[in-house]
Amino acid sequence: MLNLKTNLIVLALFFLSVLSLSAQWQSVDFPEEKGTIIHFDLIDANTAYAVFFNSINDLTLEKTVDGGLTWSQVDSPIASIPYGFQGVHFFDEGKGVMLIRDLSDDVQPTKLYRTFDDGLSWNAIGPEETATGIGDGATQFLSEEIGFFSTDTYLYRTLNGGQSWTVHPIPGYIQYLDFVDENTGVVGLFDGSFLYRGGMYCTTDGGETWNGQFLDTDNSLMDNIVQASNNKAYATANRSNSFFSNHSTIFVSEDAGLSWDSIPTPIDVTNIEHAYIDIDNEDKLHALFYSDNSFSLYYRNELTETWEFEYSFASLSALEMAFSDDAVFLSGKKGQFWKKILLSSTRTSAKNTVELYPNPLQSGGLLNLDGLEGSYDLQLLDSKGQVVLSQRYFDQEALNIPLLPSGLYMLRLITATSEMVKPLIIK
Repeated sequence: MLNLKTNLIVLALFFLSVLSLSAQWQSVDFPEEKGTIIHFDLIDANTAYAVFFNSINDLTLEKTVDGGLTWSQVDSPIASIPYGFQGVHFFDEGKGVMLIRDLSDDVQPTKLYRTFDDGLSWNAIGPEETATGIGDGATQFLSEEIGFFSTDTYLYRTLNGGQSWTVHPIPGYIQYLDFVDENTGVVGLFDGSFLYRGGMYCTTDGGETWNGQFLDTDNSLMDNIVQASNNKAYATANRSNSFFSNHSTIFVSEDAGLSWDSIPTPIDVTNIEHAYIDIDNEDKLHALFYSDNSFSLYYRNELTETWEFEYSFASLSALEMAFSDDAVFLSGKKGQFWKKILLSSTRTSAKNTVELYPNPLQSGGLLNLDGLEGSYDLQLLDSKGQVVLSQRYFDQEALNIPLLPSGLYMLRLITATSEMVKPLIIK
């Protein structure tokens, strides 16, 4: 027994060192008939909402609670997501908003709906009068109370869950918006001309005033922007409109939009067809560059002002990149996306009170968890870090293990503030 425990500890330490230092990207397949993922809201490593666009031009909103292994459709505010779909944002599990353009309504052509029960019911919460808008609209909620949406050249803000709204003019047509609190955010803009010139503007007072600039480069729609902190924002062009041009310079402002500087890229800009950017939970900038028929992922080392290579994807057609504390997801080609499980730096290790038995366990057997208190998110990972079993809010004393190949696995138990990882041998 002592040798078994010693071996388990050694294997666990090895597993965790591999998992934490070189967490592996893995492709996740889903039925091709669902289409391509064009929007992703990542709640945690298991839970995400996605908008799928299929071959007959239908949009569906779907949810996964097992890291993308299975999906279930979420009802939209009307019978089906219409052609006028403008945007969706789920800011917590079960809680989200959807923005829809209805050209048959002259008074409120842009409508905002909210659900608190995963689409079982939706309530209209937008202002009584809205602009029609051209191009794209966007929406983001930071909580049940604080939210934004945009259409045309206007930003709408609520601080009380949609009971009242303030309306703020913006210097262009919004393509995308990103706020970190009720006052501080950045918008990516389109100048409304056939030159398709883009701009990026920041606000620190909820949209009352704006600082920024338009580019003098044609075909530079700014629809990939990130507000990293109170003063720092990033912007790049053509995340979803990359067919317009090869313009993909990354810009940064560290003074709330008063000035913007370009960031040198790790690849020759003339060879980059487009780029995607996002920040992780530590505000580290990640950029996915498409060049020479492949995608390469880098992160920015702010201390050395250099890019560090992360991964290269041979088969990827990226439309979204999303981070949570637990994972990062990249939408991929039709019927596939990519994900990587992260060991969260925001969690502390829980007390090592849970014992697993029998261990080793026969494949397909019943695993007992002695000492488990409260509810946890549960994941079973194989030696490559791939999730082979996932369950939300697990609070049972035993777990049915499916038929799995023999080898070392890790049982990960996660709460909002802590996590524990236990080694399990399946024979």
